[in-house]
Amino acid sequence: MAITAEHSAIYRTLWRWHFYAALFVIPLVLVLSLTGSVYLFKPQLDRWQQSALVQQSTSSVTSPGVADPDLQLQQVMTAFPGWRFQYYQLPERVAEPAIVRIADPRTREKLDVVVASDGSILGSIEKDAWWSQWVSRLHGELLLGDGGSAIVELAANWAIVMILSGLYLWWPRGRTLAGVLWPRLQQGRVLWRDLHAVTGFWISSLVLVLLISGLPWTGIWGDGFKWVRAELGWTGTSQAWQTSRQAERDAGHAAHDHTPSASSVTDADKARSRHNSPTSLAPWVAKANQLGFAHPVIVTPPGGPKRFGRGQETVWTIRSDSQNRTLRTTIFFDTDTREEIGREEFSKQHAIDRLIGYGISWHEGQLFGAANLIIGLLSALGVTTLVVSGTVMWLQRTRNRNDIGAPPAAAAEHSLPGWVYAIATGLMIILPLLSASIIVIALLERLILSRIESVALWLGLPRRR
Repeated sequence: MAITAEHSAIYRTLWRWHFYAALFVIPLVLVLSLTGSVYLFKPQLDRWQQSALVQQSTSSVTSPGVADPDLQLQQVMTAFPGWRFQYYQLPERVAEPAIVRIADPRTREKLDVVVASDGSILGSIEKDAWWSQWVSRLHGELLLGDGGSAIVELAANWAIVMILSGLYLWWPRGRTLAGVLWPRLQQGRVLWRDLHAVTGFWISSLVLVLLISGLPWTGIWGDGFKWVRAELGWTGTSQAWQTSRQAERDAGHAAHDHTPSASSVTDADKARSRHNSPTSLAPWVAKANQLGFAHPVIVTPPGGPKRFGRGQETVWTIRSDSQNRTLRTTIFFDTDTREEIGREEFSKQHAIDRLIGYGISWHEGQLFGAANLIIGLLSALGVTTLVVSGTVMWLQRTRNRNDIGAPPAAAAEHSLPGWVYAIATGLMIILPLLSASIIVIALLERLILSRIESVALWLGLPRRR
């Protein structure tokens, strides 16, 4: 198959984009794939850590039995005077410990207290000290807050560019299937090249879905989508995901607007906080058990925390917080009559919200059980293979060279076809952080880097004067 000058120009250009995107993306993608693999097992990780807390308990009361939620709550509030009851998480199985979340109105600290069915306290842990939460923060923000979230979002944007450009480079163009659908088992560069290209082809669609489904969580793209969602009226129910750590903090602060300030916490407040629910907790836990919601099931009293911006100041709430968003249901109950007064179900959400819910559940490996977990792990393994093979190819390319090993730029006289610019423009429109980074890179290259001869030679940039 003859290679035209136009095709050569496209190939060289996209190869360069693929190369430079990979230099930035590879270390971050490796972190994301490894932490994402761990987070696939969040339910198992949480159970493991809870079991560790229970085993470390020094309580002498260990006999299991039918739980008495009122006794459990009373014991917790007695052990933590001055704190406020936020919610009760039902045990996954009968006679297992429950979790009572409480909050300190003075410091806004939140604590998850593990309490046995007989009311004995088995341990406590700060809300953000769960191992799964640490992995989630590392995965979503590199433990750097909203700044780290922006870095992860930028890496995800460039990973999309890397995958799309990689698919163009992989395209067979008359070659045999060996090296296209399966690697040629030859020593040296051919094996690494085939391993890289073939693996990239097989996992490209899976990784694209993971990258796109993760965008609603990000600070810049997610906040922008939240605004679009509101402007277009896609707001049948409350948004069921957070877009940044700052948004989470704001929601948490708003949830405590009704709590007294540190200076106004009196002895009477502390006494009332021992059991600050307006009615007994037990009937609501019994009702939650009857509903049969997917675990974890949360019972929130009147005045409890807001859930993604929706207040529950005057109602009891029972909800499923399952990672499989399709199984989530929230029901609001009148405090006095105990009658249902409102309900939020996945099937009643706007189509856009349902689509995002499917994507998030897939992203977390919880959409359809073990098969979803296996696919997630294979995707992570494939990404790791791409990172290793790409790094080896780069080291082979730069051996005995004095530059970064960038592919040569296309000749200036060969302009790119319109479809390349159309795709690039489309990506820049829907990925604003990518657009901003391209503009910054273009200005930096044109105004500074290409004018310093040694730097231009090392980066493989055309020399400008």
